Amino acid sequence: FAYTAAMEIVLIVHFFLTPLVVCSWDIGLLAVICFTFFLVFLMWLLHLVPTDLENPFQVHVNGLDTERLQTTMNEILLNLMSEHMEYCPRMKRSMERREAERHLIGRKGACVVSPSPNQTMRRSSFSE
Repeated sequence: FAYTAAMEIVLIVHFFLTPLVVCSWDIGLLAVICFTFFLVFLMWLLHLVPTDLENPFQVHVNGLDTERLQTTMNEILLNLMSEHMEYCPRMKRSMERREAERHLIGRKGACVVSPSPNQTMRRSSFSE
């Protein structure tokens, strides 16, 4: 926290001193404005971008919805452990349609997710 506060104070001082220094370069007013903007903007960018990179999972508007991602991952893992996934596929030269549906699709193509031993949910996809 102390490092961040000190850096922001230095950047504020830089914000006020940069136009004075750039004015001494003997270039036009438009060039002074452009150089000042780019120098100050670049310094603030170099200060703020690593903050987002250090903690990508913090809760803010542009952050990842980690709770939803974790819930979806848990559902997928539970589905992989369900009895429908205990079937080990084998290669056959031919297979009847009923047998293929029984092994691949299961009960009407629904994913079975059991968040607790007492409760069973039926879903058609993981995005619901």
